[in-house]
Amino acid sequence: MALTDLEDRLLDGLIRIKKDEGFVLAMSSFAQQTNSERAMAEFIEQNSFANEQEFCEAIFTDLLNDPPWAKKTGTKEREEKMRTEKPIFDIIEDSIADGRLPDDFVIHDDGYMGDPRLKMAPGAMDGVCIYHMYPGDPDDEGRELIAKAVQAAAAGDENAYELFESLGEKYRAINIIDNFQNYIREHAEELDQKELLSFAFDKLIFGGRTLECVKYGLVITELYGEFDDEFKWIFCHLGLYDEFTIFVVFNMMTWESGNEDIFELAKRVDSWGKIHAVKRLEPSSQEIRDWILYNGVDNEVMGEYLALTCMEKSAASERLKGQLTKEEFSAISHILSYMFDEGPVPGISELPDAEETLENYLAHAEQMELELEDYEAVQGIKEYATDENQLPQLVERANQILYSARCMACVASAVAEGNGVRLAKALEIPYKEQLLNLMQKDFKGAYHWCSTLMDDPEYVDSVLAIFRDKVPPESLEQDPRDEFEFGDEYEADRQINFLLQNLDDYPGKGMDYLVRAISAPTVRSRSLTVRTLKAWVSEAGQPLQDCYPELYKRLEEAYHGEFRKDLKADMKRLLDCSIDFTDETEDEDDESEGDLD
Repeated sequence: MALTDLEDRLLDGLIRIKKDEGFVLAMSSFAQQTNSERAMAEFIEQNSFANEQEFCEAIFTDLLNDPPWAKKTGTKEREEKMRTEKPIFDIIEDSIADGRLPDDFVIHDDGYMGDPRLKMAPGAMDGVCIYHMYPGDPDDEGRELIAKAVQAAAAGDENAYELFESLGEKYRAINIIDNFQNYIREHAEELDQKELLSFAFDKLIFGGRTLECVKYGLVITELYGEFDDEFKWIFCHLGLYDEFTIFVVFNMMTWESGNEDIFELAKRVDSWGKIHAVKRLEPSSQEIRDWILYNGVDNEVMGEYLALTCMEKSAASERLKGQLTKEEFSAISHILSYMFDEGPVPGISELPDAEETLENYLAHAEQMELELEDYEAVQGIKEYATDENQLPQLVERANQILYSARCMACVASAVAEGNGVRLAKALEIPYKEQLLNLMQKDFKGAYHWCSTLMDDPEYVDSVLAIFRDKVPPESLEQDPRDEFEFGDEYEADRQINFLLQNLDDYPGKGMDYLVRAISAPTVRSRSLTVRTLKAWVSEAGQPLQDCYPELYKRLEEAYHGEFRKDLKADMKRLLDCSIDFTDETEDEDDESEGDLD
């Protein structure tokens, strides 16, 4: 997915942080926000990571002055932070209502590695490991720890649980599941299998107080195949939590009726757990195929993760060869809408007989009474056929639909509500005045459209006027701290940051916000302000003191109150009359600050 497309969609949870020539995409919140992982997936798509620490360092480096994984805390201290007060199984059991867990259910939500500001949605880190990392095999120390933990468990050693906690600290279960299970298989004869299984249930699944301990318990039980019905409810309940769903699904795949159990589980999870369950659900009945068609693709992460799976498992291509109801057609449109970006995972490019499928879809579209999402799917087909694929017959048919009077009227109506903006751009349907009106009427729900509007210089002053009315510069707090923009107390900072990130190309505009944001409590507001000042100075070819003396004076004051070394180094360069910042590197963070006297 192109960065511009991502910005057009303006999804919650996306922030942009200066890093070398471009931006590092990261998530501003890892709590359970709809589609919040889209930004992470886009960032991962553009990079490669050897392991979890490398990923997390890239994501969080600019957000924290003291990253939590760099803290000099001992293993026991870190374990205490990640250990629950009572067994995780009991926490889940106490929280289940009507066969599901609450939407906001999170176990020991204390943030990544104990930092409450860094929160990942349940199952998100394992999802990233599965789709975007290549963890490799454990080192010699890791293999030795696996052996010690398994042997201790099989021998009834009282230290076995502590060894599994240590193993979980060093390796996520999902990363070494094959190595772990292979060790048990290779040493099956020398291990007391009954004791090992008993340990897995009693100490890890029922008694585990860390997520990884419970996961290792499920990794062990998978090796023993199907259990009596009196035990299966244990897995079904644990699988309701997205951290455990994939491990439960692995167990269910060994059961005779496991596919039905996976189907029931898939209907009761909404985030990463649903992705894992649907991926492994066999379309063995018409009921399952229909459910996948109508309900399979939607999840709280990204529809792209399941779009190709749902197209194939719902038999959408086959359905398109025959008669369709409008409900079936709309469902296929919905799935197709996630097939063309191919940012986080493959989509349309890996669909068998894609050209034939798209031709059949357009044939139905020509006969249907279409809605906005249908038209958006048609636009996706056009872009796919226009790019490297060179399918002019599809482009021509798509254009006939897109430039029809009905489509133009549908999109124009949608834009008034803030929908279909990307399609309006493509069809050159006016949308800017409508978005400006939305910002005026519902600023809280529409302020993010400022990014789209400020692409046009003619709308910059109008956008600034609305911001000044809704979030006056003088209302912004000035107290530089190491805060993210999470929580209601930083709502104004989040809103202003959308404005700040679009000021680089407009020297002199919004100065009343810059003089306040340079001392904002959130790190991002200060970073964006410094970035803007550097852009303005570079454009003017003059030192800040000469072209913007008021900002220079304010920056001088802010410099003495700034405690982050990276920001302070950037400020100092501006104060030292630098006008060229093209040679900046990450090493600047370590430069000596010096005194400004």
